[in-house]
Amino acid sequence: MYEPHSQILGPRAVRALERLGDIIVPRVGSLPAFSELGCVEHVDSVLAYAPREDVASLKNLLDILYFVPDSLLKLLICAMAKPEKWPAFVATNLRLLDMGVRGVVLSLYYSGRTGATYEGPTPHELMGYEIRRIPRDALT
Repeated sequence: MYEPHSQILGPRAVRALERLGDIIVPRVGSLPAFSELGCVEHVDSVLAYAPREDVASLKNLLDILYFVPDSLLKLLICAMAKPEKWPAFVATNLRLLDMGVRGVVLSLYYSGRTGATYEGPTPHELMGYEIRRIPRDALT
């Protein structure tokens, strides 16, 4: 089995990100789950321009979450999605976690990039989504 790696994150952090990604973006119909797509292979390109302190914090968080069972990860994702149910000091941190974790996961999933072993259509292809660049002079 192919194990993706990262120059920025360690193997535990990559695996934790993959597990979180599968909770945030599970398989739905023909749309592949986060881990099936293999997009986690491109995490370095997503994190390359992020502030070093933020990347270090994300890596530390993911290294810890590697040891957390999936059932507790699901509860964490639910809490991140509904922070208003928590006291303000907790809700603030849950919102930050949600933006950071969900941001990385969704950026990878919808990047159009897949893993080396993925052979199916991308989410963009399955949704019929296409970005077209129109030159400025064609607009006038």
